[in-house]
Amino acid sequence: MIKRGFTAGAIALVCALPVVGGCSSSPSQSQMSQLQQIQSEDAALQSKLASLQREKQSLQSSIDAADGKLTTCQSDRSSIDAKIKAAQQQSQGKEANP
Repeated sequence: MIKRGFTAGAIALVCALPVVGGCSSSPSQSQMSQLQQIQSEDAALQSKLASLQREKQSLQSSIDAADGKLTTCQSDRSSIDAKIKAAQQQSQGKEANP
C-alpha cells in the first residue's frame, strides 16, 4: 500500500518535472514576440474602435438633423392642412349663402 502511494507520487513527480523545469522567471523571445504582436493588434483595434465611434457620432448627428427637419415639415404640413380645411369650409359656406 505504501509502495503504491510512493510509486504514484514518483510518477506524478516525473511527469511534473518538464512542466516545472519549463518555467522561468522571464519570458522567452517567442513569448515577447507574441506579446508585442498582441499589443500591436490591440492598438490597431483600439484605433479602429475610436474611428468607428466617431463615424457613429457623425451619423447620429445627421439623423438628429434629419429628425429636426422632419418635425418641422410635419408641423408645417399640419398648419397648411388646417388652413386648407378652413378655406374649404369658408368656401362651402359662401356657396350655401349666395
